Amino acid sequence: MNEAFDHEVDVLIVASGNGALTSALTCYELGVTDVLVVEKGEKIGGTSAFSGGGVWIPCNRYAKEAGAEDSLEDAREYLRRYRQINFS
Repeated sequence: MNEAFDHEVDVLIVASGNGALTSALTCYELGVTDVLVVEKGEKIGGTSAFSGGGVWIPCNRYAKEAGAEDSLEDAREYLRRYRQINFS
């Protein structure tokens, strides 16, 4: 199955694990609608499909509905403290 594939996109996501699919969705939500996800495996999910990996999304409506207390400032502080990311 070595068919030539010639296609131009604004964003190309190579793989389909949690991080890759989150990136693709984020691009789309930010207005980049020409996004292509490619996966070499037979199934999507990458290693996340085997590990049961999760994605942390601060201030999401489902956590709020479940009673979680969360804020953007809490998320920024978490990232500053534990991931050593500088938000200016």
